[in-house]
Amino acid sequence: MTLEKPWSKEFDELLRKLESSWGGKIKRPGGKRAEQDPRFAASDFFFYPTYYGEIEDFKISVNIGEIGGGDLPMLAGADNVEFLNIRVYVNNDYRIKMSHEGKVDKFKKLFGLSEDTPTGNKRLDKKYVLKTASDRDKSLLKSMEFQEHIQNLEPFSHFEISKAQIIWLQGLSDKSQLDFSNIEKNAKTLIEIAKIIG
Repeated sequence: MTLEKPWSKEFDELLRKLESSWGGKIKRPGGKRAEQDPRFAASDFFFYPTYYGEIEDFKISVNIGEIGGGDLPMLAGADNVEFLNIRVYVNNDYRIKMSHEGKVDKFKKLFGLSEDTPTGNKRLDKKYVLKTASDRDKSLLKSMEFQEHIQNLEPFSHFEISKAQIIWLQGLSDKSQLDFSNIEKNAKTLIEIAKIIG
């Protein structure tokens, strides 16, 4: 939910391109939820549509969503921020979260108070806070193939592998982020990660 932004036209164009290139469907906001709950029907708010499709037998979605400043550690104290969101749905046993390292995270690392999982890749370890749930997760994080895919996904604000999906978020600041070739590159990289973990 967001006040209408200048990139709504570009996002609509992107979704039409995704639909014509990959098939799938675009789901527009509204429906019963908006009819039943006046908060979701307010005319002064704008909901972005969502693309749903399939690539190489993996279900995928692309949308723009709003995240409150307290929802991600790197945004603590910030106003709501809009994110380009790509999700690939895959059942798996991995639990990994990666987000940009903030000042508090650096302080925790300095004093050994961090839950951060080192990868052995100095650049990734310095740039991100990496959280895992198991030794298997740590093994995946340390694999060169996985690290290459992560580097291909940059820049991103948050990356996560959960029980049923892989999530990639990028804070929106420029219309060029909505270019089809960027979305296609990132979606295909997420599919490669899904093949590794699925």
